[in-house]
Amino acid sequence: MLPPDSAGWQHLEATFRAVSGRFGYREIRTPAFESLELFERTSGDTSEVVTKQMYKFEDLGGRMVALKPESTAPAMRALIEAGQAAPGVVQRLCYVSSPHFRYERPQKGRLRQHHQFGVELVGVKSVLADAEVIEVFVRFLEALGITDAVVSLNSLGRGECRARYREAILE
Repeated sequence: MLPPDSAGWQHLEATFRAVSGRFGYREIRTPAFESLELFERTSGDTSEVVTKQMYKFEDLGGRMVALKPESTAPAMRALIEAGQAAPGVVQRLCYVSSPHFRYERPQKGRLRQHHQFGVELVGVKSVLADAEVIEVFVRFLEALGITDAVVSLNSLGRGECRARYREAILE
């Protein structure tokens, strides 16, 4: 990214840090690559991300690693390894402009390296946690001057609804 575009990127990052910081989110930075097993465990070893979209390779030590396709699993791994995921402990984490990699067939709007802004609210067993995460996103859009965005929520609902939804998808 070259100037003047880099100034716009810096504005996005600063705005996201400011908005998420007002809600108490602190930045986490995770490595660009992780153990392949981390993503197989969290996404499922037969998921499309793992089987078709992930850059995976054996490193010089014989370990299977992958360029990270998303940030939730690495953030949770980091919390657990640091002993900061104890029951009852609430953590508000954000990642700002974190690079991700997907082996997508190049087409308009799809890049093999892309960046994401995101938040993780850990340790709260309430729908209010979901509402807070949505609120952070809406406030971020507003801070950028995007006032006509519409947020749509969807739920697969109860087990019987999910079964009907699955049948409809398969049809």
